Amino acid sequence: MIRICLPEYITWMEDLSAILDFQPFAEILLREKDMPVVEISILADRYATVEETTPAIQVAKVMMRRDVQRVLVVRENRLLGIITIQDFINKVMRA
Repeated sequence: MIRICLPEYITWMEDLSAILDFQPFAEILLREKDMPVVEISILADRYATVEETTPAIQVAKVMMRRDVQRVLVVRENRLLGIITIQDFINKVMRA
């Protein structure tokens, strides 16, 4: 679904600031309730991770580049939650 919604050139861009205002689901994701924090050991080469402040379009880019269906959301090596492709689909459909 993400590959259909986002052009492939997004994965080649390092700076996404020019398109951040165009993401329809960023504010929806930011309003989600906080999840319990669990201490974890992060292995960046094994798991796709993003910081809690990462824009939704950047999360989608990480998913596409790493070819994964879920991304761990962390703050200082502590797991805050997991964003899945299904989360994106659900949020876009409800928007």
